[in-house]
Amino acid sequence: MKNVAVLKPISERKANREHDFEAHTSLNVERLFTQLFEIDLMIERCASLLNKSQPLKSGKIAVVFGVRRKLNDHVSITEPFYVRLFATEGSIKKWTMRRIEPAELKKRGKLEAFLPAHKKVKNAKGVWTYAAENYRETVLLCREMTKLMEVRESIKAVISFINQRTSNIQKTVDSILPKTKSKLDLLEEGIEYDFSDPESAYAKIRQKILARK
Repeated sequence: MKNVAVLKPISERKANREHDFEAHTSLNVERLFTQLFEIDLMIERCASLLNKSQPLKSGKIAVVFGVRRKLNDHVSITEPFYVRLFATEGSIKKWTMRRIEPAELKKRGKLEAFLPAHKKVKNAKGVWTYAAENYRETVLLCREMTKLMEVRESIKAVISFINQRTSNIQKTVDSILPKTKSKLDLLEEGIEYDFSDPESAYAKIRQKILARK
């Protein structure tokens, strides 16, 4: 009989961690969260520069991080939000923040569209419009912030998909494993001849045949 290569049970095999699927996937997921953190750090820096580039006037754009809580599993998530600063009317000036809603942002098309209107002056040549202080830099910062936010949403979408699919598949696995184990236990008890040990199996068959004669 020729030697046949027999694959060892998975419980006895030593995983090659360098190329193992589990390790590869784990590293990818970990890297996603690392990159999300790095993006948040860059958003924070961009937000700081936006604060520097704009004078404190009504309509000033800012980006703040706030905690949002998911109701289904009570997981706290920190998210960056676009907001605008407005001064309240009255003898004492107070500042309030109003969030720029996604629908409003989509309608205007770009973040810099929310910047305060340009100043207008009139001289001998007519009415001229000119930008506020640091306007060019502020517009470019708005565009960089938009890119960062879009990349952040892409990372979040992947993570959210993994979380959703993981929750669903875990419920399926938790349901199927006990049932399958019970079925396999019964089937194993019903296997009379164990052909993983051919000599023993055929010897048992011969004994059974002889017993009938």
